[in-house]
Amino acid sequence: MQKKKIIQKILVLAAWLLVGSGMIVLLVAANRKEQGHVCKEVRIVIKGDGEQFFVDKTDILHLLNEAAQDSLTGMPLDQLQLSKLEHKLEKGVWIRDAELYIDSKDILHVLVTEREPIARVFTRSGASFYIDSSGKQMPLLEKESARVLVISNFTGARKWNKSDSAMAKDIKLIAQTVNASEFWKRQIAQVDITPAGTYEAIPVVGNHLIRLGTAENIEKKLARLFLFYKQVLSKTGFDKYDIVDVQYAGQVLGVHKDGAATAIDSVQLAKNIEELLERSRQQMINDSLVQAQQNIWKVDTTAKPYVPVVIDTVRPSNPILTKTANPIPTKSQKAKPVVPKAKPKAVMHRQR
Repeated sequence: MQKKKIIQKILVLAAWLLVGSGMIVLLVAANRKEQGHVCKEVRIVIKGDGEQFFVDKTDILHLLNEAAQDSLTGMPLDQLQLSKLEHKLEKGVWIRDAELYIDSKDILHVLVTEREPIARVFTRSGASFYIDSSGKQMPLLEKESARVLVISNFTGARKWNKSDSAMAKDIKLIAQTVNASEFWKRQIAQVDITPAGTYEAIPVVGNHLIRLGTAENIEKKLARLFLFYKQVLSKTGFDKYDIVDVQYAGQVLGVHKDGAATAIDSVQLAKNIEELLERSRQQMINDSLVQAQQNIWKVDTTAKPYVPVVIDTVRPSNPILTKTANPIPTKSQKAKPVVPKAKPKAVMHRQR
């Protein structure tokens, strides 16, 4: 028994030695390969979340050659420091992530993910910058301008205080909410910061001003505004009110030029829609039932013997026709139906 255990240990040790030797051989072979090969080509791929790209391949290649202090094409593979090159690219303000690798054909692949601007912010001092989805500030582009939401009257201070940082988070939230909807992305062109620290939006269609209040519950506010557009302004015109105020929960406030305000309860608008739909459904049900009764039953004053028909009056929207003189009452019936003892003047029976 002990002899078997010794043999097993020797076999396991030999297996590990073989694995280790194989790893060393592969490393040496790879090292020799790099020493004998040079970078034949640099292929750059740019990924972005938006509709346009803000960095190009020429800029990226320039950053890589600058970090390597020489042209990458023709450089020995063992001299390429991929981690250093990645770090150089990621220091670029418009680049969010970078990945580099060399394939079996000695081609250097560069995969770059750029930052996505969500708003352009104008400060009270006249400066301007972009912010991305993480809230990071980015400088303006020399080649082109990003088509994003405009935010005005932000602080021009170099160092933000607690209030400025909170406002920057609000701006990011408003911009992300607007950009998440194709309708609002096209309808809201600009958001102004008021001296009171609240927000007002300027629409593309209509000469009214939209008072949003704070950034709290911004999705619900825009939902009420959309309902107001659909149920009111689509019929009266988008220039009927000078100010549309959605900052108060559960309602929309329309203000005319003369200062008169009209409150429109968005909850009531939704209820009105539901009531109309319910009336339509109920009318269709009633019409169908009347038609069905006319086709199946008729009044006959001479038929003998008669067969009384009992109609369940508890559920008038769905009458149940029972062809028996002594029906068994159900739990849904309030009272036991009364069967007449004498022959009625008019009875109903199945048409033959």
